Amino acid sequence: MSLQRSLRGRIWRLPHLVLLVGFTTSICGGWFGSDCTDRVARAADVDWRIGLDFRKALELPLGINWGDNPAREALTNLSNNQRVAIWLDRRVDPGKKLQFESQDLPLDVTLDKLCEKYRLGRSVVGPVVYIGPPATTEKLATLAAVKRQQVGTQSAQERAKRARSAPLIIPALAEPRELMRELAQQAGATLVNPEAIPHDLWPAKMLPPLTLADRMTLILAGFDLTFETSADGSSLRIVPAPDKVDYEEKYSWRSANGSLASQLMKKFPELKIRQTTDGVVVIGKYEDHELIDRMLSGETVRTAKVVPGDKRYSLRVENQPAGAIVKRMAKELGKEMEYDPALTPKLQTKVSFNVKDVTMEDLLAAALKPLGLAIEMKEASLVVVPAKP
Repeated sequence: MSLQRSLRGRIWRLPHLVLLVGFTTSICGGWFGSDCTDRVARAADVDWRIGLDFRKALELPLGINWGDNPAREALTNLSNNQRVAIWLDRRVDPGKKLQFESQDLPLDVTLDKLCEKYRLGRSVVGPVVYIGPPATTEKLATLAAVKRQQVGTQSAQERAKRARSAPLIIPALAEPRELMRELAQQAGATLVNPEAIPHDLWPAKMLPPLTLADRMTLILAGFDLTFETSADGSSLRIVPAPDKVDYEEKYSWRSANGSLASQLMKKFPELKIRQTTDGVVVIGKYEDHELIDRMLSGETVRTAKVVPGDKRYSLRVENQPAGAIVKRMAKELGKEMEYDPALTPKLQTKVSFNVKDVTMEDLLAAALKPLGLAIEMKEASLVVVPAKP
């Protein structure tokens, strides 16, 4: 079967493949200081991984042995060595000493374990890994995708202007409100309330090519803010980031949308999925949409093999689908989540619990036992089954 995809939400899916290096002069000009050009020249030498190369880099195994390494220094060195851009949220103490060791695990799993140890979260926006408070990282990729999607509702001229990708180069002692003012000007818009962004001074940073929406999203994420664009595109307003955000996209598979809907419901029980006359509408986190894209393109999604050992877990869950929790644990173990489709309604049920210093088995029991479900752990999968009487 040949796969057809709708254009909604798809147009801006891979903006970082457009390598237009522009706008850096305006950001550095004048008010950032005379030595900005030299810093930009040095930063531009970084050959960041982007596109498929970026994704493959996250899957490459590596070893880390940090003993009291300051967070910013450690992550900057890791970023440069792996050529993977990493953004550390402004609310994370850059001088915090990190004691961390990991051997022969993929970069993304390594970063997940680092974040778990220090109660942080990880997200990906374009070719940038963002590390910060879990409340921010949980929704950041989806928020960025929604903002890119909103560009598609504007005029052709505005779409062309805002779809261009360019590096985000931040000189030392840059003020985020001024960065946003400059980016608004590049979009041909006026930032109507720059004072909504608290005063701050940032260290020098260079990121790979990103769309205008992604650059703005990253700058504002550390303040738990986002932006809204006027209908005619002439003005931008800073607003609080939503507590919850979902990304919607329509998929279609010729003559087999019913089969597609069934497969997606089985693989992604936490998503809202409905079949229409011409496709399947999926609503949920952007990271899940990316997995769907890869699956439908025939790509094999690699998972890391992680042995749980005697690891203990402390986790507070509030109003989350039980299936999403099982899926997260399966991913950490490098296993597949399996279950009878008849259990889908139960796995979509939202649960709340709080566990401290428990095994993975006890954590999963906390999520599934109230629903009359249980877990069978096999070599390559976590299988959800009805609980025995």
